[in-house]
Amino acid sequence: PEDPLLDDLPFEVVFSNETTVLRVGSNEVSPLEIRLAARSQIPRVTAHFPALSDPLADPEPWLLTVKGLRPIDQLRHLTLLETVRTRIKLDLADRFSIRADTSLEAFRRRWEVENLNRKEAAAKGETIYGPVEYSFEEYYFIDLRSLDLALMQRLQEKDLLRNAESFWNPVKGGSRHERMEQLYRRYIDLESARTPVLLNRAAFEQVDLFEEIPD
Repeated sequence: PEDPLLDDLPFEVVFSNETTVLRVGSNEVSPLEIRLAARSQIPRVTAHFPALSDPLADPEPWLLTVKGLRPIDQLRHLTLLETVRTRIKLDLADRFSIRADTSLEAFRRRWEVENLNRKEAAAKGETIYGPVEYSFEEYYFIDLRSLDLALMQRLQEKDLLRNAESFWNPVKGGSRHERMEQLYRRYIDLESARTPVLLNRAAFEQVDLFEEIPD
């Protein structure tokens, strides 16, 4: 029978008994990084199961079987996929000198500086876009998207995205940017297929994907 956690992943998972929940290449991935990845995937699961409640308010329905699948199992699958993809992107950002420090602590330091700058600008009556202060979760995804755009541009400049097209059918249709986005996702998946992924499954399934992200 198919394993809902591992089905249709672009990379191979090796199960491990080490204390680290997840290791991508040489990098340990923290439970907080896993929970952040889960946050980005909750809307995809609720789109598939529209009757689901907000899991942050009521997680119980996510544990029930619907259409032959438990929503929590689909969320774990998508979370594993997104966590590995994110770690691959961070490694590439380091390799191509886009970010000198890709740790979660570095995200937090940038978040603190951003909020300080925004509050100072607001106090001076300057125009700011968005809230005066971001939560860490909000800032994390804004910063990650900025990294995505910079990395995609760097890969295009080095003509590396072209390599991703040869492994699948050519990207057709859409705007130039949409085609680049598709090639970028393919490139990340190719990199993930070359990267060792070690997973302590029991520990991974014990990570509370609905726990609040702390500031």
